[in-house]
Amino acid sequence: GAKHLADMLIVNASVTQVDLSWNAIGSDGAKHLADVLTVNASLTSLDLRGNNIGPGGAEYLAEALRVNASVTSLDLEKINISAAGAEHLAGALRVNSSLRVINVLRNELTDEGAKKLVQVAESKPNQIKSLCGIAVDATSAAFSSRGLTSVDAILLAFDLRVNASLTSLDLRGNNIGPGGAEYLAEALRVNASVTSLDLEKINISAAGAEHLAGALRVNSSLRVINVLRNELTDEGANTLVQVGESKPN
Repeated sequence: GAKHLADMLIVNASVTQVDLSWNAIGSDGAKHLADVLTVNASLTSLDLRGNNIGPGGAEYLAEALRVNASVTSLDLEKINISAAGAEHLAGALRVNSSLRVINVLRNELTDEGAKKLVQVAESKPNQIKSLCGIAVDATSAAFSSRGLTSVDAILLAFDLRVNASLTSLDLRGNNIGPGGAEYLAEALRVNASVTSLDLEKINISAAGAEHLAGALRVNSSLRVINVLRNELTDEGANTLVQVGESKPN
């Protein structure tokens, strides 16, 4: 199990990437992996997606990340860290010196927890480049039908603000909602790289359409956007069309 692997990694100095996604690792397993992160100086990428690590396991990992200086990419998507785990993780990110890409999507975070992680990332603009697992030099990112919510939109908005290489983003089929649409819209006001954005069936409704229209008025890069199947009103759809028609080029 995780302990056996951890024992090997503690003494291994050549392995740089470990993928343990969807391996039924719990809090105890996370403790063993935290022991690895504390002493291993060769590991640069660790994928723990889809494990039931929980807030307790997140605390173990966070303590290890305070001293680890080698891991640059860490995937913690859907490991159930919740609000308490986000607090521990934010504390670790404040002092960690190596992490550049981290994925904390789908973790039952509160708005406050997600915003706290964003605040820490924004305080380290030369280090942390993603909270959604998007590679630093990626040009496209696909998150269609991943069960993302308005809280995840807070994290995605951070990525949109800081990533200058991303040209295509697919968010189809997620329950982003009007609140999440507002977060994305604010980020689109400053993003100047994304040319294609798929927002089909993300439940933005009339309020979300209003926020999006405001962003499109000032955005300088978007050329193709999909807002079909979003429970828009006629007025909301017409507002988006008017903005589109005002920017024919």
